[in-house]
Amino acid sequence: MKRLFSTICSFICMLLLSSCTSFLPEFERIEALDKNEHRLAAGAYGGARYAILDGGLLDGDHTAEIKAGAAAFHSVGITNKIAWSSIVTAGIVSDGERGTGNQFSLTTGPKISLSPNLAFSSPVLITNVKDDGYNSYNYLLPTIYYEHPSWDKGDIKALVFVREEIILDNEFGLAFGIPTMGIKLENNLPYRPSINGNISLIGFYLGITMDLTRD
Repeated sequence: MKRLFSTICSFICMLLLSSCTSFLPEFERIEALDKNEHRLAAGAYGGARYAILDGGLLDGDHTAEIKAGAAAFHSVGITNKIAWSSIVTAGIVSDGERGTGNQFSLTTGPKISLSPNLAFSSPVLITNVKDDGYNSYNYLLPTIYYEHPSWDKGDIKALVFVREEIILDNEFGLAFGIPTMGIKLENNLPYRPSINGNISLIGFYLGITMDLTRD
């Protein structure tokens, strides 16, 4: 019974406090690519979250986990409304309990431009951490993007998004993490540099991106 109670508590903790994917820099835009149009971009990210190592939030082992790295992005228009986007990241993950590991990830999936102000994406994230102390999971990341017309202030455009984290492979089966909310500010300069902030209940990350080709 004690083991069952511990397992249930661990599952609830994972369900409510997982935000392992909030480090991703935000490359997407609501606007659609033309069919067969390609977009290339690069970026970087950094931040920290409160990681639960074992047990519960109050009585378990926990630590501050730091992540930082670089990212590359590619998107291609499938139709005038649907694009297929991919992000590759390479960086480090570190905390006081498990030391430092190298983290690699691939995120790939469709983005649908629903209107001039609304878009939806649902990519799959595959992660790999080169250190035995860290767990690696695969995720489905449904995301809603919204941009209000009044937020377009000439050279600066603002975009907000909400991303859910669905863990596809763990000992409990399907599990849902806490949503990540974010805001992205993009400049209309030729390479469209941007900065984004991603926040969840237990973490905060900053990302910067820019296109590799001029508009």
